[in-house]
Amino acid sequence: MNCSGPVLASAGSVQEWAYRDAEQAVISGHLVSEEDVRRNGEKYTSAFLTAFAEVSQSYEQFYRQGVNDGLHGQSQLPNNSSSVATIAYQRGYDRGMKLRTTFDNKNSQPTVPGDVPAQPVPDPGATPEEGKADDQEYEPQTPTPDQAKFISRIAKSAQKVGMEYDLYPSVIIAQAALESNWGASDLAQKPYHNLFGVKGDFNGRSVRQPTIEYTKEGKSVKIQDFFRWYENDYQSLCDYAETLNDPLYIGVHRGQAANFREATHALLGKYATDPHYDRKLNRVIQTYQLTKYDHQAKKGLNEKQSVKALPITESTAHKSQAASLTKHRLSWLSVAGGVGSAGALGLLRRFAFK
Repeated sequence: MNCSGPVLASAGSVQEWAYRDAEQAVISGHLVSEEDVRRNGEKYTSAFLTAFAEVSQSYEQFYRQGVNDGLHGQSQLPNNSSSVATIAYQRGYDRGMKLRTTFDNKNSQPTVPGDVPAQPVPDPGATPEEGKADDQEYEPQTPTPDQAKFISRIAKSAQKVGMEYDLYPSVIIAQAALESNWGASDLAQKPYHNLFGVKGDFNGRSVRQPTIEYTKEGKSVKIQDFFRWYENDYQSLCDYAETLNDPLYIGVHRGQAANFREATHALLGKYATDPHYDRKLNRVIQTYQLTKYDHQAKKGLNEKQSVKALPITESTAHKSQAASLTKHRLSWLSVAGGVGSAGALGLLRRFAFK
């Protein structure tokens, strides 16, 4: 498959061509350009969008099943599975097996791009029972001057994003704090404003920074990689929120999670590989009393009644992908065939419309 676009099948109907190309795009993870999709005609484009939605949903389902089975060391893929399902499941299973080693090592320190050492995070204790949200209570403390400065820096933007995307501001602030080392990482500061260490580029802008990667053997290696460059903190938070709009993270939204603990629990095994990730977030939220921003945001939402919850369900995602190209401009497509930079399971990136 050519990296610049889909490969047309040599025979069969347009629907068959489009479906085969969609399968190849999902499996290979290559970029598919707008021009290459459009030039095959409106009928092909519509069929490709529909097929891609179906195939990517199947890929994600079996990849997640594979990760779960890999974590438990039990392969259970049905014999009559499709080629896409088989490949997705095997990739997920391999990843799950590797995560077992990660969990055993219990590496509690988050990776922070750059040379800034991570601020210590107290050991949250034993891993909670599978399927159960963390209910441990954490004693309130006064944040350090640097921590207080960071909270003040992003709190208003976090509340705004929380209302716009149906998210808990407390969770947003806590994640930004852990991922950026309370704003101390080079990426989180001006002029980059990359609060979550997201790789790649944003609107064509990126910065090259040193970061730590791990080999299959678990050895850490320092490399240079490209990270997204935002104009301000709010832009970084919105991009993060767009990531959580994926159906994979539906349980993180306030409409699904009754409290911040259920929201952080919904991030486990998806946004980060750390088995204590939810407990670390809960500790930050409760220790520094970040729930007050949740209450303020909810009050503002009730008073204005102008912001609607925006979690994308499978049905709305499907409709957006099959929407008329006369209403949307297709910009680019990327499929993560494994682990993406945004989370442990990665995201099957959808068509982005502008």
